[in-house]
Amino acid sequence: MSHYTHYKISLHRVFFLSILLLSNLTFIGKTNAAVKMPNCALINGWAAISYTKEKTLPQNTFLRSKILLNGFKDELMKKVFGKTLDQWSDADFVELRKKVLECDPKLVQEIRAAQQKRNKELLIILQGTRGFTYGYLRMSTPANYNMVITQQRQNYTGSKKATALIAKQQEELKNMEPTVANVKKIAAMGKKSDFAYLRPLESKNHFTTLRVHGVKLSGDVVDNAEGKFKSYPKSIEGLRQLQAYRSELQKDLKNVGQSKWKAFNKALNDIALAALDDFKKELDAMPATSQDLQKVKSAIKNLFRYPVTGSIRESYQQVASKRVAVIKQDLKKSKCYKSPNVMGLKSKHHDEPLLGYKGETTLGLFICDISRAGNKFQSYEEASLFGSTYTLNLLGRRGITLIIEMKKVEAVKGKKMLVGVLIKDASSETKLTLNGWQDYAEKLVR
Repeated sequence: MSHYTHYKISLHRVFFLSILLLSNLTFIGKTNAAVKMPNCALINGWAAISYTKEKTLPQNTFLRSKILLNGFKDELMKKVFGKTLDQWSDADFVELRKKVLECDPKLVQEIRAAQQKRNKELLIILQGTRGFTYGYLRMSTPANYNMVITQQRQNYTGSKKATALIAKQQEELKNMEPTVANVKKIAAMGKKSDFAYLRPLESKNHFTTLRVHGVKLSGDVVDNAEGKFKSYPKSIEGLRQLQAYRSELQKDLKNVGQSKWKAFNKALNDIALAALDDFKKELDAMPATSQDLQKVKSAIKNLFRYPVTGSIRESYQQVASKRVAVIKQDLKKSKCYKSPNVMGLKSKHHDEPLLGYKGETTLGLFICDISRAGNKFQSYEEASLFGSTYTLNLLGRRGITLIIEMKKVEAVKGKKMLVGVLIKDASSETKLTLNGWQDYAEKLVR
């Protein structure tokens, strides 16, 4: 029976070739000498199986890679040739090419016969045989063939090292304790140059194993740090130390889910709640300068590297906002009190509390504000020993003298301040309520 008839009867699946190989193993001589070449059926079967395994590997690019062709892997090489690739000599590879060239005319005949019979499935298998030997192995010319074999020998050695390294690393993973050092070690494992000799799926599977184990170990590290989270003092310094510890801890950890940080989040909120007074004292100690104003504005952002509850953040925001307002007013005072606008107002009256149109301000700032609006300060008189009326004299924008009588009232709970109660000019006078005074004050500064 011819090879073609044999194929025609039973070779309808490429996997038949593996059965053909296994059924012909008795052909292979067991010797430590040169590789004994099998018959053409086994040679062609080996090439066909090898080609089938490489269909997705472009023939024009694989030479630039470090991939070992499946046909040269140990299992198939031992079944067909009796020896693994590393046991082959240069002469053995020369004999392999001779055998392929010897078998090729018959193979070409079988390809033509399959074409005539329109047996597409068989044709694919037979053409795959030549696709491996002439396509991948470049057997048509000795120089190209030698180049491929040289590369494959190197890739074989690299592949062996990579496979052994995978086994070694996976054994190491089994005994790793949850430490940051081991998480870093796992990250370094995947960067070994030997892995360049793995096929994409092989490297992907191993890297996935490393990544999953790194993530698990990272989570265990965080779980074990719960006691450390609780150990920091409930102060502004403890708040900073806790967050610095987490930043350092997670720097080398891998994809730790938010659920793993529950103990940290609780410790963060507990300390933040207790450290609010420390935060206020820290801001109050900052001098009233433009530079420190910016520091206060960014204080919360700089303090909290990690989120706290909304209510806690709001408490900190209120403290910061109040300090910002005080510094802004102090900066404004510093500029105002040195200006000609308040000349004639004794310095002891500069910071006299006064109800302005936006709320509490000072007498000095109020005079500066109305002066910028075109009014001119003339004089200020304190209340007499037994009196309660304070008098502010202005020259209005239209050149009219205005007399504002003020009294100290508790406009804000717990704090008395100057409030205008009567406005007089040469021909009229108007009494004012608190709201009426604020409206009038706004007119003066606009």
